[in-house]
Amino acid sequence: MKQDAGANPNWHALGQIILPQRSAEQFRRMGTPVTLARNQTLYKAGDVPDSCYYVCQGRIMAFENTPAGGEHIFSVNEPGELILVPAMVVTHPLVLNFKAPEATELIRIRRETLFQAMTDDPEFSAQLVYALSMRLIDTIEQSRERGSYSVPWRVCNLLLIMAERYGVSYDGKVLIQEKLSQQTMANELHANRVTVARAIRELKDYGLVEYINGYYCVRDVERLKKHMDYLEVLPGTE
Repeated sequence: MKQDAGANPNWHALGQIILPQRSAEQFRRMGTPVTLARNQTLYKAGDVPDSCYYVCQGRIMAFENTPAGGEHIFSVNEPGELILVPAMVVTHPLVLNFKAPEATELIRIRRETLFQAMTDDPEFSAQLVYALSMRLIDTIEQSRERGSYSVPWRVCNLLLIMAERYGVSYDGKVLIQEKLSQQTMANELHANRVTVARAIRELKDYGLVEYINGYYCVRDVERLKKHMDYLEVLPGTE
């Protein structure tokens, strides 16, 4: 089956899959709208989902509770993304909690409905398999990155990803218009917060990164990339 270049889902380095417009419209038609209030729980760890969800507006956060009473965030899914497909397909208990950190609108697609759509529409089925395969590849790549690159390198990489996705031009620099705490970065990178804080401090000392009114700003993208080359040759340790 031949598909044009725009028919496949986009793959972002943060492990987020954005499905093509055709699939998005199909999900809207086959599912039921669901609205979650801020901090409302969608599923708790141990639940077995009978549906997957397409995010229309807002966000869904996957996390686990820490012994100290905090939250260890594993992923944040944004509009255009599909969540909970693997656990729904194999009826596997969830190991994470899922909630809406802000008011969120979803489309709920039941297991039987999704399977029927995949049977009726081979192109839709192929796109879904593609998206799930890319998510698996991303998971493997993140695991490899954690074992191959130092935390400072991974912090730089995360800032570049965020700059590309959320950055706007600001006084000759790139302002990341998404608040990103050091704890959130540590959670995303599966690293120690103190190590992340040290890496950020070094980037500030080198004049590569600023912190402006609660937002990170990359002073020079190319300089930051060159700095990563140095870290890649001489990886540090946590």
